[in-house]
Amino acid sequence: MRSKILISSLLLAAVFFAAGCGGSSGSSGSSAPAPSQASAQKAQAPGFTLKTPDGTSHSVQPGDGRIYVINFWATWCPPCRSEMPEMDAFAAKYKDKITFYGVDLQEDGSKVKAFLKENGYTLPVLLDQDGKAGDLYHVRAIPTTVVLDEKGNVLTRHEGMITARQLEEVLKGKL
Repeated sequence: MRSKILISSLLLAAVFFAAGCGGSSGSSGSSAPAPSQASAQKAQAPGFTLKTPDGTSHSVQPGDGRIYVINFWATWCPPCRSEMPEMDAFAAKYKDKITFYGVDLQEDGSKVKAFLKENGYTLPVLLDQDGKAGDLYHVRAIPTTVVLDEKGNVLTRHEGMITARQLEEVLKGKL
């Protein structure tokens, strides 16, 4: 009996790991694309302003001439934690060509700050403590990564783990 429970638990954990973690809920009347796996829709993305774990405000204004990579995540999410080293390296490698933000969903800033420090991550992180940016982008599972072009169009929206190679492929010709 005990082994059946253990096996069931491991299978369930594997499913969550493969599919990503459940994200924020709620809906928004924005024009951001509905969830889809690695879609290449040309939908104008909404803007938002959030704070860093240190309290500094940063605005994401799609269409401002910058390329954005926005990765929605949380410290408690195993797939998010697994992709974080690669996201950190990608953000550092292309910092002069793209604007990268890791958007932490609904966690306390001190917890996020401690997580970043403990792991030596330096990627720019914003705190979506009330889940509004996640709602604007229809985030239902994490990690979710959205890539925006210079005009604010959604180049891709990927639910689940993503690699630097996949991001480079989406941004081919722009890096």
